Amino acid sequence: MISQVLSQSSLLVLLLLISNVNAFFNFFHQEDQRPAEKPYEEQVLNSDCREYVCPATKQCVKSPIECDCPFPSSQIKCILPGKTNYVCISKPAIVDNDELQKKYDDPHKASKERNKGVRDCGWVIDAWNGDI
Repeated sequence: MISQVLSQSSLLVLLLLISNVNAFFNFFHQEDQRPAEKPYEEQVLNSDCREYVCPATKQCVKSPIECDCPFPSSQIKCILPGKTNYVCISKPAIVDNDELQKKYDDPHKASKERNKGVRDCGWVIDAWNGDI
């Protein structure tokens, strides 16, 4: 009888501890919640843009090909054959050639680079054409 009472009281204490721990973490979890952003569709529909809104950057441009990459400091915009689509790729890290690295850091020059052994826009075009 005494062992049964002890086990019931131990179970009760355990359940109370679990619920208190759960309440503690839920309290602090709610502190990190931020108000939700407007859905993408609502942002586009409420935009003043009369032409094209870029999906990744929400820029207003004349056509999709004019959109920038979402992370221009670390990405290169490679325009695909036909000049109607593009892909953004990570800039290659060139360790031993500062001049070449400067070309990849320049957004106007980077997309025109084609260097053997480097995954740049030239490599993307070759892959697009099935040459890799």
